[in-house]
Amino acid sequence: MIGVVLKNFISKLPPRAYWLRISPWAAGFLLVLLLARNPFSVRTLIPNFEPFPDTFHYIVPIRSFLAGHGFSMYRNGYSFVPSVAPFYSFTLLPFFVLKNDPRMFYAANYIFAIVAYLFFVRIVKKVVPHEYIQVFLFFAYVTNYYISWYPQWAMAENLMLPMMLYGLSLFLEVKSTRNALHAGIVSILFYGVKYAYAPLTIVFAVLYFFHYKNTPYLKKYIACLSICFLGFIALDYSLQGRNVFGAAWGILLSFWNQYNSSRGDQGEAVVAQHAWFSLRYLPNNLLFHWRGLHGEGMKFLWDYTPILPGFVASWGLAGLVLRLFSSTWKKYASVLLSLLLGEVLFMSTFYLPDMRYLLFSIPFLLIGFGWMMQIFFEYCCAMRKEKIWYILFIGYVLIFGVTNIFRIKRQIMVNIKYAETPWWYISIQETEAFMKDHQTNDGKRPIVISAIPPYFFDYFSKNTYDLLPLSKDQEFRSQKKEVWGDHDYSDLLALYRSYLKMGRPLYAMTYGLGNESYLHQSMNQLRDAFLLSLEKTGCYNLCNIYSVRERAK
Repeated sequence: MIGVVLKNFISKLPPRAYWLRISPWAAGFLLVLLLARNPFSVRTLIPNFEPFPDTFHYIVPIRSFLAGHGFSMYRNGYSFVPSVAPFYSFTLLPFFVLKNDPRMFYAANYIFAIVAYLFFVRIVKKVVPHEYIQVFLFFAYVTNYYISWYPQWAMAENLMLPMMLYGLSLFLEVKSTRNALHAGIVSILFYGVKYAYAPLTIVFAVLYFFHYKNTPYLKKYIACLSICFLGFIALDYSLQGRNVFGAAWGILLSFWNQYNSSRGDQGEAVVAQHAWFSLRYLPNNLLFHWRGLHGEGMKFLWDYTPILPGFVASWGLAGLVLRLFSSTWKKYASVLLSLLLGEVLFMSTFYLPDMRYLLFSIPFLLIGFGWMMQIFFEYCCAMRKEKIWYILFIGYVLIFGVTNIFRIKRQIMVNIKYAETPWWYISIQETEAFMKDHQTNDGKRPIVISAIPPYFFDYFSKNTYDLLPLSKDQEFRSQKKEVWGDHDYSDLLALYRSYLKMGRPLYAMTYGLGNESYLHQSMNQLRDAFLLSLEKTGCYNLCNIYSVRERAK
């Protein structure tokens, strides 16, 4: 009886083709749920604007541009050049025009994440024939931890991902004038999104050259590439005064000097001087990236979650390599491996390894995993052992599902029902509420001593008080005048005393000290030099506010 009921139920279900057809949309809907955060609430980490100071370099210049102060890190009449590429900032422009709130960056990142997924679907459908593998890749992509986690941060990798996938999709399209022009534009934009992606610009430019070689579109591609390159150099120089040729030559010259002195003491001196790029970083950092690409938990900003499960990542790399021996896909596999290898080698010479620079390796490895499963399926079919493949595939799906289901459920519930507390943002709100009730009637503006960068205050402050740094070594240590104002920062304690003598109310807030020993040391020096009286508690005693007065003599 039960068997008959089940048979009748199954017979009434839509055909297999229907489920396969809607699977990309089902996975896309799941991605929407994972991204469903309200950036204007205090139930999400979006208002924290981490990581510092990178996010300020992306958000402040474009808001300064909108306010008529140019594309710069502008504050209170002073400015300096941001240290990041400009293109991601300009993509935020229409969102800030719509609503001039710095948290609007999440709306842009939300769209970028959805667009990247659509390009991923487009690629997978063309390079992986087996429909069941396609479905697995769709859900593996949208449920990846970093795909839904990273959009919370105002970082250029969010824009890089859809650009990368679109650039890859051009290799699968019919060669045409339109696609050749797009290839020229995309190649240059990688460098315009992030200077660390210079290798991607070079590798893409070379790969597209060979892709359009012996076609009538090659000249158009070269012309577009050249115009975009010269245009970006002119734009970057006009906006930020940066000489691209000089910067590139400086890095190459540094590598050459290190190579020549590799057997002497000068090479060690380069690293001792904390050079940004050095060949001496290469062995350890290369091992770091190798382990990360095999699914080990390596540093990704402040997180250590593996970019993919170990079996998926390792099989993904194997699939990319094996496809080099395929007559159909060897060119596309060489594209993926060249891009991955170029970025890995370049970033392995950077002093601080971080897997965030390889965010694009997630779709790369998933494509490689799909290829590996496809190769094994074709082998099983040749041996007439298809059941072995299905057993293995179902096993992989179950392992992947079991290891991710609770994390996915938790993320959706956090977005919909629960909360993650943005303490940085709340500390600013606590300070703002306190200062609202402590304004003076004599026109002497209060001053707040803080370890938090002042740009954070500017986002949400009513501009009723001034700011001074707690330590001369905190963020923006090289631009104190432009960020904090024109003061003598050689002795901060003396600077505080000078304002107390002027009758300016002085306060100190404790949030932002974190685990930085030098900030705690500066706070202790402040306690020893002045009389600190607790005026307000908040954030479970983490964002307390003290009045600062001279000790009685």
